[in-house]
Amino acid sequence: MKDRIKALRKELHLNQTAFGEKIGIKQGTVAGYENGSRQPIDAVISAICREWNVSEEWLREGTGEMFISADRRQQLHAWADRVLADSPESFRYRFVNALSRLPEEWWALTEQAALEILAEYNPEQAEKIKTEATAAGADPEEAAPRSTYEVGTNFGAVGDGAVVIKND
Repeated sequence: MKDRIKALRKELHLNQTAFGEKIGIKQGTVAGYENGSRQPIDAVISAICREWNVSEEWLREGTGEMFISADRRQQLHAWADRVLADSPESFRYRFVNALSRLPEEWWALTEQAALEILAEYNPEQAEKIKTEATAAGADPEEAAPRSTYEVGTNFGAVGDGAVVIKND
């Protein structure tokens, strides 16, 4: 197992410290696993498999593939579980929490902003996404507020970042 843990860590491009932090163990413990002086307990093996979608059979026995094949929905669920396990102070947790509170009307504006950012780095990919959305019947221009001024006049911020629709 020592060689498989090291191979996994290298495949993930993580040093021993970063690998250990993700699963709640110290760098020295990871080093012990990799040099064979320590054996991981079942809870650590489960944490490794859960964190990186690793096949437990591969990790324990060396048979099969390193990673479990999962469809996109399963991958998204696994990612969401990891985000929810983050500290509430972490950027990733706070960002996803804020997104979860967006009113339906803001999603088109959010998509438009993301496409504008993507277009600066990969115009072909941004155009492809926009074309696919249009072909699927989506019209991001229709429901989206036209400006941050319009956003401000249609929505109001509340305490912890939640947003509510104003009823004028």
